[in-house]
Amino acid sequence: MIDMKDKTRLFWMKLFGVTLIAVIFVFLASLFIVESREGGFDTILLITLVPAAAIIFILLANLKRLSRGVKSGLPIDDELSQRVKERAGYLTCLITIYFVLGLMFYHGFLVEDFGFPGLVVRHAMMVILIFIIAVFGLVWYLINRRGIR
Repeated sequence: MIDMKDKTRLFWMKLFGVTLIAVIFVFLASLFIVESREGGFDTILLITLVPAAAIIFILLANLKRLSRGVKSGLPIDDELSQRVKERAGYLTCLITIYFVLGLMFYHGFLVEDFGFPGLVVRHAMMVILIFIIAVFGLVWYLINRRGIR
């Protein structure tokens, strides 16, 4: 039996996914139009397609998997998957704390005292965000593979 709460949640997830894909397409189309008008089309602009395609692919794969699960009567989140996500988030938080401490040491000691190249604040924020996303994905995958101990 399909739970109505899960069907409603899946509907909103699909609606959000389609909206996100539409926003990505509109943003990329406007970016290509503006850039091609200003000074010709630059091939380096095609690099922006890689993260957009990855986001769309991952989103569609997850929505397809969730749809099959809900149609067969499985809940969207069961107790084990919730526990795996919580454990992965906890470990990601701990790893990120040490990573940020390392960045603080690097910038406070090596950059200021020994003249190493420093990070601009906006680049440091992007590096930290990408690091958090990558670590969470990796930790979630490893915990999912080996189980919670």
